Amino acid sequence: MNVWDHLPNAVHIDRVLASFSANPEIWDAAYEKLAKINDKTNNRYLTTQDLVITLANGRYRKLWSIIRDQTMQAPVRDEPALQRILRGVPSQYEVQVLHLGRWPSYTVLGTMASLVAYDDCSKYLDLPVDQLKMLYILNEHPVCLLLQNAALAFAMERELALG
Repeated sequence: MNVWDHLPNAVHIDRVLASFSANPEIWDAAYEKLAKINDKTNNRYLTTQDLVITLANGRYRKLWSIIRDQTMQAPVRDEPALQRILRGVPSQYEVQVLHLGRWPSYTVLGTMASLVAYDDCSKYLDLPVDQLKMLYILNEHPVCLLLQNAALAFAMERELALG
């Protein structure tokens, strides 16, 4: 039993944690792919993520802390990138990661914060990324922006499973 089992999105929190723990490299790739599409969208993503994390933290401070710690337990599988960071010669992308101070969990925090902060966001979780982008343009609901990474990661996992 988890401390978040009483939340409406508990099943989805478990699903995201399991996916992220099993395939952090897929979540990293999804984040990179979305970040490279448009820098303005990425900046908006990071700002929105910070706001939603603040909301999640305000609603469930102890619970959010536990969930955040769960995401930090995923192993860093990109050892060369980690070594470049430790040597002090990271790439521009790795500098952004260092700035966020969330290696490797930065890729999943927006999703987790959305699932904690918004009880009704699970309906967006399995939508295609293009549909989430359009919904964000139409109504600017933070969830439509923050769940794009999860939607793309889940799609990449399905493609990988199909071979």
